[in-house]
Amino acid sequence: LVRIDTSTGARTAIGPMSGLSSGHTITGLSWDKTTSTMYALSTNGTTGTLYTCNLTTGALTSVGSTTGSALPIDLAINNAGIIYSVDIANPDRLTT
Repeated sequence: LVRIDTSTGARTAIGPMSGLSSGHTITGLSWDKTTSTMYALSTNGTTGTLYTCNLTTGALTSVGSTTGSALPIDLAINNAGIIYSVDIANPDRLTT
């Protein structure tokens, strides 16, 4: 996990994202401005997991498994705080 200064482009390493479920790969990262929370999304090919991400340490905390989505590939959060992801195994289905 890194922090990028948007005015200078300087990159600061925060550290590895720890706490990832076994066999999972991170597929998405998105900021929820309504709660000031960073979320991460991962999959192992059969199950997706949603996490909160500590922006100081990179530690992930599991929120839970994705429902009906085995291969969630990305994450987006709208201005109302509703989280969306796209599942590439279930012909590119958008889920909330």
